[in-house]
Amino acid sequence: MLSLKDLVVFNTEGWFGLYQTINSHYWPLQFVGLLWGLFTFYVFFKRKQALVVCTFVGLAALWLSSAVVFHFGEYRQLSWGAVYFGWAFIAQAGLLLVSAVLSRRFGQAFLIATTDQQINRRDPSVNVGYILLGAGILMVPILGLMEGRDWTSLDVLGVGPDSTALATIGLVLLATRSKALQLILCIAPTLWLIISAATAWPLALYQGVLSLLVWLLAGIFLLISKNAGS
Repeated sequence: MLSLKDLVVFNTEGWFGLYQTINSHYWPLQFVGLLWGLFTFYVFFKRKQALVVCTFVGLAALWLSSAVVFHFGEYRQLSWGAVYFGWAFIAQAGLLLVSAVLSRRFGQAFLIATTDQQINRRDPSVNVGYILLGAGILMVPILGLMEGRDWTSLDVLGVGPDSTALATIGLVLLATRSKALQLILCIAPTLWLIISAATAWPLALYQGVLSLLVWLLAGIFLLISKNAGS
């Protein structure tokens, strides 16, 4: 019977080596990703509404970077599906850019007004958004170290798809009012986390599995919180 292990055509060394090659060849994109994460935290902690659009534009650039560097680059040599994933990442980058453009036209109705005193910092969506944004920046690389990677083979925001996906969901929860928009912008990140978990599971790795689990638990918490508050 066909199993997930049969669909993964590389081993752990090949998977780690993929990230090692990317991280060594495309430095300092990782530093750019870290700067974006710190900038985004600053924007929302300080309620700099005028800069929210910049966080979307920057994130779109990170999705394009991951598409070109990861999927159309090294991952393409290991998986036949890499090209399709790459185009999905480019489509996500386009959606983020469209969101940024629309927010300039429909800001108050489209994005959270970060200077609006009616926005409660204790709102479950806001808190979960901060947690997932932080998870994309810090948790994913830490999990990589725990599963045996060295510093040169970590999934890091700027080139790594797992970290980019989690950070994106965090930003979407922080920045968007529209539930429909939240759903649209979270489709691609969620699908990638599922694919990553399906790749990690047969290799006995847990970064991808736990990254998906964090988002699933966060989503369940949000559903329970919304239902309890209604």
